[in-house]
Amino acid sequence: MNEDIRAREVRLVGDDGTQYGVVSRDEALNKAADMGLDLVLIAPQANPPVAKIMDYGKFKYQQEKKKKEAKKKQKQIEVKEIKLSVKIAQNDINYKVKHAREFLEQGKHVKFRVFLRGREMANPEAGVEVLKSVWPMVEDIAELEKGPFHEGRYINMYVVPKKDAQSKK
Repeated sequence: MNEDIRAREVRLVGDDGTQYGVVSRDEALNKAADMGLDLVLIAPQANPPVAKIMDYGKFKYQQEKKKKEAKKKQKQIEVKEIKLSVKIAQNDINYKVKHAREFLEQGKHVKFRVFLRGREMANPEAGVEVLKSVWPMVEDIAELEKGPFHEGRYINMYVVPKKDAQSKK
């Protein structure tokens, strides 16, 4: 930008898109100064490099605005966590699965977690069995993104809403 441009000659483009052709760096800087704007190098790899006369502050502001707008349009995925244990009763599983189904119907991702305590760590297959008993209860409205997997003291399973269910809403 401005004085930092090292090329002797640049292809100059005006703020309104006017082509000034190939001019010396000093001449380009003088034109930019006369207009009260900045000289910004657009394509430094070109031969000769392309420089544009523009208001750099305004340009940066518009770039930030575009970035924020794109971020607003991005969809935020919410992951809900359902905690289970190895010694959980069937009616408790039913109750927790009922909540998980509500989350899935709202389009949220669900993470089922079985916490292994003490001696349960010696037999993590018991936690996998709990998750395998949960899966048939939600498979009609959900897809299994990641099957039961071991992570420290937890056995986790990720479930996401089915694509066709989301498109109906």
